[in-house]
Amino acid sequence: MSPPALKHGGVYLLLGGSGVVGQIITRLLIEKYQAKVVWIASSPVNSALVQEKIAQCRFSDLAPDYVQADASNLSSLENAITLIKERYTHINGAIFAVSSPATETPIVNVSNAEFRHCFDKKTLSGIHFYTVLKSEKIDFLCYFSSIQAFSFVSASNSLGYAAGISLLDHFANSISSTSHFPIRVINCEYWSASFIDSDLKEKIHEYFYTI
Repeated sequence: MSPPALKHGGVYLLLGGSGVVGQIITRLLIEKYQAKVVWIASSPVNSALVQEKIAQCRFSDLAPDYVQADASNLSSLENAITLIKERYTHINGAIFAVSSPATETPIVNVSNAEFRHCFDKKTLSGIHFYTVLKSEKIDFLCYFSSIQAFSFVSASNSLGYAAGISLLDHFANSISSTSHFPIRVINCEYWSASFIDSDLKEKIHEYFYTI
């Protein structure tokens, strides 16, 4: 088996780093690879919740770096990448792990505005992530997806997320043949916060062998 596409001491951008999957990936990168992980998210860095999640991912003297940006806004994300490139001489890889909102209205009651909010959170941020990185010399761009993308599991309670992740999977597959770096989509389980301390870190590590 070929080694995973991860480098010791590498720099990895993580959109959605404070979510369930993002925290698992962060711990893997820091603990196994002593990597420099940069979270890109919209919350202020000085918020108590952000600081708590950063502390939870600290290992030895390494902890996630944090850059505030609204990934659904292309200009905001471009500014974040510019700032990151000022801090680090090279970006090794990028990972998209934006999760679903904590709650969503059942499909029978969901409004168009709520659907668009959830749908755009996945699609716009995912498309913009590739747009700002497409000229960079990175090793890979990985989109973490879900079984919802091809089975619409629980779509009755997370319609915008299921639809958004399905479209984003098709987008990633459509650009993979023309991108100058590998692009992969990893469809995993239906993620739950209860998984954060499970053995999924090793399972996710195995996924990186597919890149």
